[in-house]
Amino acid sequence: MINRRELVASGVAATLLTQVSLASVRAGSEGAPSVFVSDDRKPEARAAAREAATLGVDTLPLGTDVTAVYEWLDLSLRQSPLTVAGLTTPHALFVIERLAWDRDLRTVYRGLHQRVRGRLSSLKLVGSPDIAESVRSIDNGNFGRDLGRILARATPGPSDHAFLVTSQHVPRQNDTALASWLLAPRDQLRARA
Repeated sequence: MINRRELVASGVAATLLTQVSLASVRAGSEGAPSVFVSDDRKPEARAAAREAATLGVDTLPLGTDVTAVYEWLDLSLRQSPLTVAGLTTPHALFVIERLAWDRDLRTVYRGLHQRVRGRLSSLKLVGSPDIAESVRSIDNGNFGRDLGRILARATPGPSDHAFLVTSQHVPRQNDTALASWLLAPRDQLRARA
């Protein structure tokens, strides 16, 4: 029997599905992200999503509950592999990454960003050296927009296999931090013969 939480979650997922239909998600050009997930409560994340959208990447807004995005990604990834980028809380990334792992995606880049003196600052960048170096060079004036552009254009490939990372669970009180990330299908990261 379906419970109230499942009913509400399915309604939210259905709403998201009308915004970003499975048919509308493009297979990212040359492995670039097909979908950008953003924490709708954070201005830098909204700016990153807007920039990704201008570059043709579909966006999924994320609020306080990751359920609808999780269900949408689960359904999408069961149909075909996608490269997914995002700027969310570390907690949301942890949940999304667990699903992605089960659907044969791997994290090729993860950054942790914290607000320092009113500006977002990168604390730790791991994974793909190319992506990390691009993020490190962002001028803080347009952090969200520039980060959205970098992640929307990122094309992970076999060379990134050596730099796979996994997230550690971050206690919920650290949700003032933001995590930027890129998940790619494992097959895309294998060396081609």
